[in-house]
Amino acid sequence: MKDGGPAFPRSVGEDRKDGDQPDGNRTIDAQAGMSLRDYFAAVALQGMLANPELMQYVTAKAKEDETFFGKLAEKAYKLGREMLAERERKDGA
Repeated sequence: MKDGGPAFPRSVGEDRKDGDQPDGNRTIDAQAGMSLRDYFAAVALQGMLANPELMQYVTAKAKEDETFFGKLAEKAYKLGREMLAERERKDGA
């Protein structure tokens, strides 16, 4: 499954004032972090939960169904995948 690559890519060996060592070498930060799909899903979920009316619904629904938050996360990831798919269609990638 394509995940869009890193959400916040960073070049290895990129100049970082906090990464410079006394011996002149640089600290290399090779951690990729979250994928673009994860970022899109997180932002989608944040947007959903920022809506007061939806938040009331979510709170009530979660009391009835203990699996509801998992279902909400699934929806957020579905939105993330759709955002990636649309990006690929637009960019022709």
